[in-house]
Amino acid sequence: MNKTNTINNVPVELSVRIGRAVMTFGEMQELTSGAIIELEANTTDGYELLANDQVIATGTLEDVDGKVKFTITEMA
Repeated sequence: MNKTNTINNVPVELSVRIGRAVMTFGEMQELTSGAIIELEANTTDGYELLANDQVIATGTLEDVDGKVKFTITEMA
């Protein structure tokens, strides 16, 4: 097996970040079911696609047949 095949088989975790919030540890401990957390983002800014916690792209989210789809609008 050559190096390219080995690298291509390494699993990479992808996630989408929709926003951030900063609070104290005490505030976090007081969170309960139904709590609302205001994020430092809005839906027109786009969302970040992360690979192993590193931003690799931004894009949009949409619901297609009950599943969330991410469309890349710009690579980082």
